[in-house]
Amino acid sequence: MSYVVRHRTQWDDQELGEDAMHRMIAQKMGTTPDHAEDIMIGSVREDWRSREEHLREVSQNRPGTLITVDCEGEDGLRWVEYYRDGKTYSLNCTRPEFDEKLLE
Repeated sequence: MSYVVRHRTQWDDQELGEDAMHRMIAQKMGTTPDHAEDIMIGSVREDWRSREEHLREVSQNRPGTLITVDCEGEDGLRWVEYYRDGKTYSLNCTRPEFDEKLLE
């Protein structure tokens, strides 16, 4: 059973352009750079089960680079993953329900 997630990926390494990052991730995923870009910018939802392994390895190969992945699961659950120097941690994000009383 798969769990489909939308990923929005960013990194703080100004020397590493988007094309280079997409190629590195595509190589890890065994796909094309265009498909990797679609996944990384959130234009498609996909079950990227190996993202932690892939992004740990990419971050280890780019010391000091912080990779941030905003994730939204098919059930609406949201979390953020951080990768640097081959290490990672994640934080769950909660989104409160709409409250009409807060409208001004």
